[in-house]
Amino acid sequence: MPLTRRELLGLSLAAVLWPMPQPAEAKRFINRTGLRRGQFVWEPTQPIEGPVTIIASLRDRLVHVYKAGILIGISTCEVGRRGRRTPTGVFALAERRANNGKLSWTGHALHADHVRGYPAPLGCIRLPSAFARLLDGVAGPGTLVILAHQRTEPVDVVHSGTLFPTVPIYEAGRLVRTVAVRSMPELLARSPESGHVAIVVSRSGGNAILLRDGLREHIARVTFTNPDRRIGTHVYSLTGTSLGGHELVWLAFGIGRNRREPHLVSWRGDEILDQVSFEDRAEAMAMARLLHTGATLVITDDRATGRKHQSPEGFVLISTQGSEPQQASRQRRRRRRRARVARRRQTWASALLNAWR
Repeated sequence: MPLTRRELLGLSLAAVLWPMPQPAEAKRFINRTGLRRGQFVWEPTQPIEGPVTIIASLRDRLVHVYKAGILIGISTCEVGRRGRRTPTGVFALAERRANNGKLSWTGHALHADHVRGYPAPLGCIRLPSAFARLLDGVAGPGTLVILAHQRTEPVDVVHSGTLFPTVPIYEAGRLVRTVAVRSMPELLARSPESGHVAIVVSRSGGNAILLRDGLREHIARVTFTNPDRRIGTHVYSLTGTSLGGHELVWLAFGIGRNRREPHLVSWRGDEILDQVSFEDRAEAMAMARLLHTGATLVITDDRATGRKHQSPEGFVLISTQGSEPQQASRQRRRRRRRARVARRRQTWASALLNAWR
């Protein structure tokens, strides 16, 4: 349910008073919103245009929505229960669905865990209906969705056009100007080069995998400055270019499972980018030329195997609360009814035993 004007004002003042993260440096995210189940805040006045990024903090059951790198919405959410653990990782929205007034979005995995075996129609996260309708006005195919147990605060990372230091500065500048005029709607047009682009860089595998709409297109060899040092998992969403138009700006997060992981305690997103270099400069340029606003970059310790970016057909990423399949709801009601009957029988048995004594 939406907050009252007084509650919204309190949250807005708190947001102003909290210390903001410094550029390219962030600490672990701590929930200070004070939102209760079903509550949300939505303020999409700025900016008018830009790519949307959705990140869910599963332990806090909280969803943040960013547009062009600016926070526009916060909502509570529901996640998978015991035995149906919500998958974690990086995803992209594919298709919007509406059924009896309830919204859902399917998607595909870019780099994720525990996708296999999770019921495809259930929905990884479930949002309040009113918030889902507001989200429907800004989200679309290719929207980045991050599901993580723990994460850092967001930071804006400003870096050279190709991200990789093997590319000469003059080529990087030309690349930035090309990417700056390429937007998501243009890439969704029906052309051989259409589709959401994601690059997954694996430290343990020593490679970079190019994905388009979740499908693998190319693999290139990469090296790391410290190949034996663990770095965690880092996600970057391309939001645009710097004011001078010579560098790319990324909205970046560190994600993980344990809050004590070093890259979650204190994190610098630009330093991670500086550790990566392509063995073949031509391959670096070829991948970088495909970037667009809304493109995704993942740098991780894990191997980028095929299982990491495979998801079942009709895999639902986001749904509205109460949109769980009716069969599952009936099964849950039957289990509750049996549990109540068992408790009553136990109470009667205890009462009879006490009376007999």
